[in-house]
Amino acid sequence: MNSPLNVPLPELSFALPGVLLLAMPMLVAAPTRAEVRTGQTVVVKQGEVVEGNLYATGGTVMVHGTVQGDVVAVGGTIVIDGPVIGDVLSAGGQVTISGRVDGDIRATGGQVSLLAPVGGDVAIGGGNVHVDGNVTGDAMLAAGAAALTGDVGHSLYAGVGELHVASEVGGDIVAQGGRLVLEDGAQVIGDVTYAGPSALPPPSSASARSR
Repeated sequence: MNSPLNVPLPELSFALPGVLLLAMPMLVAAPTRAEVRTGQTVVVKQGEVVEGNLYATGGTVMVHGTVQGDVVAVGGTIVIDGPVIGDVLSAGGQVTISGRVDGDIRATGGQVSLLAPVGGDVAIGGGNVHVDGNVTGDAMLAAGAAALTGDVGHSLYAGVGELHVASEVGGDIVAQGGRLVLEDGAQVIGDVTYAGPSALPPPSSASARSR
């Protein structure tokens, strides 16, 4: 079964960073108002409003204010805790998104934490990934280890070494990896399709259909 990007799950973890990089020039070339910021430390202050897209590169990128378009951020450390009206595309060593994102998120990093609601789809690749914000659409995860504690409105597609699910998935789970764990209280409305050496049976309070 293929993911929404038509990438077989065994290749998902390798393909996702390339997809993110290919998407960057398309966003940068978009004919809309944009602001470019570079430097060792790039900061959008709390209360500041960026009217249009924000393109930021630096050792540290911190977005505390509001961006009324897309955010494209590349840096060692990326923190986005202000609201983003559009999409977020980010690549960094450590990426933390704790501000509401109305559009989609595409992120890659050594450690990626999504802690706020997302109005669209999510695709994240990283060494360690934690999704605690609710995702309205689909979620795609490619990671060494991933934890899902926020709800996913549609389906979850994952290629991970170890995946823990402790929330509700409104569609299917399609996963491949070393270990899949459905935690106590997890709910999967659709089917669970898993390929890997170790899949733990759901606890008594979890709800899932496996095939």
